[in-house]
Amino acid sequence: MDVSGKIVVADVPFSYISLGLGFRILKLLNGVYYISDPDHSFTISKSQYLNFVRRNFIGGSSLKNAPHNDVYWNSFKKGAKWIILILKDQPANSNTHYRLYDSIMKPMPGLWVGKYDGIKLKKLARNNATATITLEGSIKNGFMHNI
Repeated sequence: MDVSGKIVVADVPFSYISLGLGFRILKLLNGVYYISDPDHSFTISKSQYLNFVRRNFIGGSSLKNAPHNDVYWNSFKKGAKWIILILKDQPANSNTHYRLYDSIMKPMPGLWVGKYDGIKLKKLARNNATATITLEGSIKNGFMHNI
């Protein structure tokens, strides 16, 4: 698709893991882990999105080492001017990610939107809506406290 000079709108899905099945396998293998499940809530179907594992936005990469499926770098290589990444599997409509999430300053600006705002935005994009994005801000050194 020709995205040269355009704003790319893309879903960023999270990986999904079956916790219940994983715990059962560990138990069968008599692994080194002890699993406490007193109320037996970890059934085979118990699963969880891994919101830190984004399948098509690989953190820590650059143009030189980007994986083939990285939506940011593919959009950049094809000449996009902006990217809007939709947190497709985020539990709420939150979009509180900053930068592009991996602490690496990137050459193409972008922003995150929550999944419900993303649904509306994708509908507009499919209908060839036009948009202008103005980003105002500054970059300065600072301190961040993290867990």
